[in-house]
Amino acid sequence: MTSLIESYLALAQEDLAVARKVLDAFPRHAAYAIQQAAEKLVKAVLSAEGIPVPAQHHLGALAQLLPTDHAWRAEFASLDGLSRYATTIRYPLPGGRMPKNPDLHELREQLRTVSALIGDVRDWCADRY
Repeated sequence: MTSLIESYLALAQEDLAVARKVLDAFPRHAAYAIQQAAEKLVKAVLSAEGIPVPAQHHLGALAQLLPTDHAWRAEFASLDGLSRYATTIRYPLPGGRMPKNPDLHELREQLRTVSALIGDVRDWCADRY
């Protein structure tokens, strides 16, 4: 595996560790960390495929860069709901209101989903090299 791919995977693991630590006290920050972990997993796969990685945070758009029959495309596209956590919940709403905290039950499920992918993505990337 290249150092770039290894770095994406290591950083994704760190993002998930942060999400676990702050989930109950700071759910917005946990949501952002979960989204970032998922984004790094997609970018690791794109890099393994030799596909240029754009400065993009929308998981669905990143997934669409993979060939239509790619093993990870549908899985990553299904994570697109996390994309809203990249920016929307991190800034005041129009009129200055605070964004609503994400639902903790939903965040726990998303954390489990993305956490379960790390090993599979790591194995897939390792098999590519």
